Formats: sequence, C-alpha cells, structure tokens
Amino acid sequence: MKDLLEFIVKGISEDSSKVSISEQKEEGLDSYTIFVAEKEIGKIIGKGGKVIKAIRTLVKLKAIKDGSRVRLNSVEAAT
Repeated sequence: MKDLLEFIVKGISEDSSKVSISEQKEEGLDSYTIFVAEKEIGKIIGKGGKVIKAIRTLVKLKAIKDGSRVRLNSVEAAT
C-alpha cells in the first residue's frame, strides 16, 4: 500500500525527492501520512480536495481487494 501511495504522490509532485510516507499499524488498521515539500501541498490536496479524495478512493479500493482496512490521515510539509 505504501508503494502505491508513493507512486501516486511522486507522479503528481514536481520534487519527488521530498516525498515520504509514514506508516503506522494498529490493530487491523493501517494509517498513512503523506509528507511533501510545502509548495507541493496544494497540488496533492487539489482544488476543493478533489485530488486527495481520488487518492483516498484508490487506496481504499486496494485495501478492499487485499482484505485490509486503511486510513489516509493528512498531507503535511516535509522537513
């Protein structure tokens, strides 16, 4: 799942070297946070949140196919 997220976000962002995904596993739930360059946050979220909603939909579809539960928390600036 983390590989899928990295592939999607790196494809959208111009500075793919600053893209990272943090993964946190809890009981039956995988939680992900996306970190990108501060100037890239708007591209990942998109106008009206359309891009991040599409990313969430793709991740949820993959999770359903794999039989797992997933949550995409937020997009934050990389340090």
